[in-house]
Amino acid sequence: MTITIAWERKLPGGSELVFCSDSRLSGGGNIDVCQKVFPLPREDAAVGFCGSTLLAYPVIHQFISYVRQYKKNMDRAIDGSELPRRFAALINRFLEAYINPVDLKSELMETSFIVGAHSWILKRPVISRIRYENSTKRFVAASTRFPRKQSATLYKAGDFTVIGDLRPQFYQRLAKLIDYEGASKFDMQPFSALTSMLGDIFSPIGMVSSKARSVALPS
Repeated sequence: MTITIAWERKLPGGSELVFCSDSRLSGGGNIDVCQKVFPLPREDAAVGFCGSTLLAYPVIHQFISYVRQYKKNMDRAIDGSELPRRFAALINRFLEAYINPVDLKSELMETSFIVGAHSWILKRPVISRIRYENSTKRFVAASTRFPRKQSATLYKAGDFTVIGDLRPQFYQRLAKLIDYEGASKFDMQPFSALTSMLGDIFSPIGMVSSKARSVALPS
């Protein structure tokens, strides 16, 4: 079980893009010291994932290499809002390059990504969820917000994404830290909700020794 979160943190005079995640990988056992959030070399963006490392790790490292080696990425001539679409295109090309692939259906359905970046065109952070659509057999990027049914006011607070299989538990925990009826912006409450989940004695995403990783990227 796993969870990764990204949101826009509103500050006086600006905002930050914040990522955090649990640190557990499983497969033959559990290891609670693993990276799931990766800052990109252009320094205004990051990628996070949940799911199969068979897909996630090689794709993320290829995307990091793409950003580093393409000058228009490094000098930010390519706006941050372009990155989610380019990430989805890369993972689809990656899958097309498989030779004699094993059946990856379960890995495809369980693996999703978050790409977030600052957009100088929109003048705000942009956050997109990238997940596999079985109908089109492709990964697709889409911007997301806080669920309107949970909070109509936080729905308007900017982009917000949660991926993983513990989303209902996360929203319940977050409700103890922020007023769903009246709050209109996020500070670090999502991070606090995740750390409290990690602190549960029998947490399915890590014990007390687990560490949530947070990357705050100034806009």
